[in-house]
Amino acid sequence: MIRWGFETIGLPEAVNYWRQFPIRERKALEAGLKKASQMLLREMKRRVPVSSGDLKKALRIRTPSKFEHIVGADSRNRYAHVVEAGRKAGAKAPPLSSRRLQRWLRQHNIPKNEWYAVARSIGQKGILARPFMAESLQAVGDKMFKELVVRVQRAMKRRGK
Repeated sequence: MIRWGFETIGLPEAVNYWRQFPIRERKALEAGLKKASQMLLREMKRRVPVSSGDLKKALRIRTPSKFEHIVGADSRNRYAHVVEAGRKAGAKAPPLSSRRLQRWLRQHNIPKNEWYAVARSIGQKGILARPFMAESLQAVGDKMFKELVVRVQRAMKRRGK
């Protein structure tokens, strides 16, 4: 999950500054944040590893405030962080009662008598990280920032008139 906006990148004073602006300029900035967040979401959906498609469907944009957006998997998705950060070797094996693990085992045609061995192997060897969220931000971060700068510059020009 990537939380970003003026409040999170260390510019809370910018938020206070923009709150003093007329509504037209504020709306331009909000539109820039929305557009930049959509760029990031599109890139995440393009890069996400797909097995069942659940993780890709869970990717969303949330807006806790007008000047801050959260782009990533919704709270119902419990394994996005495992895909992003991986799983340490030597950790506790995932429970065989997990529906997602059972579905994955069935999708890969693994016989039921081997499920315990697979779960134990995951616990022993871990899972390799596939940081699609971080890579997405790295890929489109400059474009996102440029989008914001362009919107702010346009709003400032309009304000100067």
